[in-house]
Amino acid sequence: MKKKRYTLPEEQPIPVGWHPANEEEAADRIEAIEAEYERAGKATDFDEFIEELKSEGLWLNQ
Repeated sequence: MKKKRYTLPEEQPIPVGWHPANEEEAADRIEAIEAEYERAGKATDFDEFIEELKSEGLWLNQ
């Protein structure tokens, strides 16, 4: 018996989430998010983020 294959045509992929129209729009969106985090006091650098994960037990200590 033949298995049925369900595929979508390549012309109509399923859209997933928000995506920028171009690189400039993407950069503007990232800068806006970073500015909001700094304004709200939620900004952190990578090392602080990793230390926070380790302290909460959400990161493997290596």
